[in-house]
Amino acid sequence: MKEIFFPKIEGYSKNKKVFVLGKFESIHLAHRKLLEIAKEIANKNNYELGIMIFPEREKGNFYSLEERKKFLKEYNPKYLMIFSPSTKNFSYSKNDFDNWLKKINVVNLVVGYDFAYGKNKEGNTKSLSIEFDTKIVEKENIGSFVISSNNLKKAIENSDFVLYKEMIGHYFFYNGIVLKGKGMGSKLSMPTINVLYPKYKIDLPYGIYYSYVIYNGRRYESLTSVSNNPTFNEKETAYETYIYNFSEYIYGENVYVEIIEKFRDPIKFDTIDLLIKQLKKDKNEGKRYFQQKKG
Repeated sequence: MKEIFFPKIEGYSKNKKVFVLGKFESIHLAHRKLLEIAKEIANKNNYELGIMIFPEREKGNFYSLEERKKFLKEYNPKYLMIFSPSTKNFSYSKNDFDNWLKKINVVNLVVGYDFAYGKNKEGNTKSLSIEFDTKIVEKENIGSFVISSNNLKKAIENSDFVLYKEMIGHYFFYNGIVLKGKGMGSKLSMPTINVLYPKYKIDLPYGIYYSYVIYNGRRYESLTSVSNNPTFNEKETAYETYIYNFSEYIYGENVYVEIIEKFRDPIKFDTIDLLIKQLKKDKNEGKRYFQQKKG
């Protein structure tokens, strides 16, 4: 998979191509439908497959660019056209962009129903269809929700990770290094791992979540707290996870945390004893949850 930054044309062959156009911030189920259609067109016509993608921002991303590349590799693209959201690139007119596609011999396009492009979004699916053989994919729904990156963000903001999973096809996840914390969890009879949350990721709402931890190829049932530990009046957000049936020393190791669903808000307790009582309740509630989930 060749990675070429727009608007370079060096690196593309003269062979006919089918391109999928979009930002692909999240690679949700509607995105996957676009990619499957494009892959089918490429295989049927012996075209080269190219995918347009936006790079990650400093913050607020679903995935890093590297994580999205891993998802996209399963579609076996020949090219990954990286469109940096710069003033220069956004100044390209509809005609400029159409001509650029023709220069690299794109003959087929696959786009979503609401795709727009060019300066001031002067180009759309209708104008693309005039210039290219274009497959326009209609919107996909989960119940009354349109599958889109915006609705994925709303699902996260509302702590609705069940809906999130339905729209994207997998759990929300983050990965990071396990940091050595203050040992407060052990003192409260609920030892946790403190995971360094990636700066590029979209922030999670405060809450206590059912979760999984993936470490060394195994998935463990767990509970994850995202909060500033209100009982102790801390200021910084901590991502702390209690892992069931786990006692390994993993400071400095990289782990993945998958968020399943939220089950309560953080609570500020007047005494440590009340906090310990709640944590015991949480552990028992988590056991019941995972037992029901198994069957």
